[in-house]
Amino acid sequence: MNLEMISSRLKGLYKSWINTTDLDSLKNSGKLLHLAKFYHPLITVDFVRHLGELKKEMEKYSNLIFIGGWSEGLETQNSAIISAQKALENYKIFKGE
Repeated sequence: MNLEMISSRLKGLYKSWINTTDLDSLKNSGKLLHLAKFYHPLITVDFVRHLGELKKEMEKYSNLIFIGGWSEGLETQNSAIISAQKALENYKIFKGE
């Protein structure tokens, strides 16, 4: 994600998400240039609640992954989680659950 879309002060900075296992592998390979952790400016109370609900539902589906995003000014991270919840509901219908 190009962070300049959030603020011009962040020009040239990009954000990506990586799990702990892949991060350790990247560190061990010597290819990690920089790592910084920060809180996202668009996280809301609804996002935290919806993410918890989605993670609980996803425990039954170890082989299913949702990847999504949002557009600054049009949506928030919460809308990405809601989209994943709707996709999971459709998946359940498809599977006959």
